[in-house]
Amino acid sequence: MKVTISLGLLAPLAFTQVLTMDVALREALTSSTQSKIFDEKLVKSREFEHEKRGLLYPNIGAYANVGRGGQPVQNMAKSLTAASKDSATQAQAANMPDYTNVTANTYMYGLQAAGPIYTFGKLSTAIEMAKLQDESVSLSVKRSKQDLQMQVVEAYSAVVIAQARVQVLTRSKERAEETFKLLDRDFASGKGMKSDVLMAKATLKSLQPQILTSERDADAARRNFNRLLGRDASDVTPLDTLGILAGAENDPLPTRDAAIEQAVKNRADLQSLQVAARVYEGTSKIFQANYYPTIGYTGKFGILAYEPDQLASWTHRQWQIGVGVTWTIFDGLGKDGANKAQVAEWKSDARVFQFQASELQRSLEIEVDGALRDRVSADTSLAASIEGRDAATEAVSLLKGMYPGGSVRLTDVLSAEDGLRSAELGVLSARFSRIRAIAKLRLAQGQDLIIVSEEK
Repeated sequence: MKVTISLGLLAPLAFTQVLTMDVALREALTSSTQSKIFDEKLVKSREFEHEKRGLLYPNIGAYANVGRGGQPVQNMAKSLTAASKDSATQAQAANMPDYTNVTANTYMYGLQAAGPIYTFGKLSTAIEMAKLQDESVSLSVKRSKQDLQMQVVEAYSAVVIAQARVQVLTRSKERAEETFKLLDRDFASGKGMKSDVLMAKATLKSLQPQILTSERDADAARRNFNRLLGRDASDVTPLDTLGILAGAENDPLPTRDAAIEQAVKNRADLQSLQVAARVYEGTSKIFQANYYPTIGYTGKFGILAYEPDQLASWTHRQWQIGVGVTWTIFDGLGKDGANKAQVAEWKSDARVFQFQASELQRSLEIEVDGALRDRVSADTSLAASIEGRDAATEAVSLLKGMYPGGSVRLTDVLSAEDGLRSAELGVLSARFSRIRAIAKLRLAQGQDLIIVSEEK
C-alpha cells in the first residue's frame, strides 16, 4: 500500500541524501554505544571459554632467584675427632658443637611446569559449561539487539511525526495570519463581526506556544534518535518520510497459532534462559566432583649454584619430576559440607532459570496476541485515515470551486485546507503506526528487522 503525502508535507529532498529506516537500523547495530556494549559482552563470554580451555594445557614458567642464607650442618669434624683413640683429642671433640650454621650465597634459575592428568570430569565439565554460557550470552545479546531495533523504529517514527507536526502547525499559523488580516480588513471596511476578528486573533496567538512546544519535542526526538544510532547529537540528516521497512509493505498477517509457534521456536531470550538453566545444572556437577581427587604432574629443571661462575656449569644442574594428588577429605558434616552446599545453590539457580523460561513461554502468547491486535488496528487505522484524507482533499476541491461564485467564504476554504493538512498528518502517523506494529509483531516472533553479520 503506497501513500503519497501532498502539499509538500515532509516530502523527501530530491537532491539531498536522506537517511532511510534500514540504514538507520544498520547504523544502530554497528555504531551505537549500546551495540558496542553488547559486543563487549560477547567478547567476555568467549574469553571465559578460552580461559577454561587453557586449563588443559601445562602451566610453564621460568624462575630465577639470588639470595644469601644459612642452615645448620652436622659438624663432621667433631665426629672424626671423637673417633680418635687419643684421650686428649676425644676431650677436645667433646667441647665442639654438634652442628655448625653454614652461611652461603645461592643462585638458581630454570623452568618449571605443572598441569592436570585426570580431574574426574571437573575440567571437561567446566569447558562444556563455559561453551554453553557463551551460547546463552550470545542469545541474550541477540534479543537485546532486537529490542534496540524496535527502539530505532520508534525513535525514527517519533522524529518524522514530530517534524511533520511542526510543519502543520507552522502552515496553520500562516493560514491563521491570513484569516485574521482578512477578517480585520473586512471589519475595518464595515463588514463582518468584531467577535470573528477576536476569535481569529485568539486562534493565531494560541498557535505560537504550540509551535514552540512542538519544535522542542522534535529537537528532543531527533537527539534521542541520533543517540541510538551513535551519531552526533546535532546531526540533522533528513529522514526518508516514507519510512519503508524492508518487507513491510507486503508483510502477510500470520495466524495466531503460526505466530505463537514461531515465537516459541525463535525467541532468543527464551532460548537464553533454557541454556542458562543447563549451565547452572552442569556447574553444580563440578562442585560435586570436588569430592573426587585431582591428579596432576609437576616438573622442574634448572641450575643451583653457590658462586656466580657456577651458573653455567652442567654439574650444578637440578631437576625434579613427579605426580601429585589433591583430594578433599572433609569440608563439613552432611548438608554443612561446603561443596554440597554449592551444589545445592547452583541447582537452585538452575531451577530459577527453568521457572523463568516457563513463565516467559506462557507470556509469549499474551505478547503475540497484543502484537496481532495492534497490527490489525494499525491496518484499519491506516485505511480509515486514507479515506479521511481523500474526503478532506475532495472537500477542499469543492470549496475552491464554489468560492469564486461567492457561495462560501475564504475562511471556509482556508479552514478546509488546515483540515486537509491535519488529515495528511493523520495518514503519516497511521502509516508509521503500521510500520511499528509490523516491527513489533516480527520481534514478538523472534525475527530480526535487519540482519547484520557479526565478525567473531
